[in-house]
Amino acid sequence: IVSLMVDTICTTGKTVKISGESKPREEVCRRFLALNDIHIRYVFDRMKEETNAVQHPRGYLLARLYEAEDVMDTYYQIRVNHDMNTANY
Repeated sequence: IVSLMVDTICTTGKTVKISGESKPREEVCRRFLALNDIHIRYVFDRMKEETNAVQHPRGYLLARLYEAEDVMDTYYQIRVNHDMNTANY
């Protein structure tokens, strides 16, 4: 993952393709440089739960890393709410 992030940050193009969309390189770099170990663990958690065959692992990881900062808190809150509901709290 670190190698993928470095490769992406060091690209010389003006855009980076994320989930089929061209994103400004500066925005992708800003998001990747803001990630920490908790975001990386989130990406690994999502990978463990993926039941579909991932045809393009590089693209899959780029998308998960790009969205990690925005969706991680919401994702874990939904999981907690679900677990508390199923445990009859």
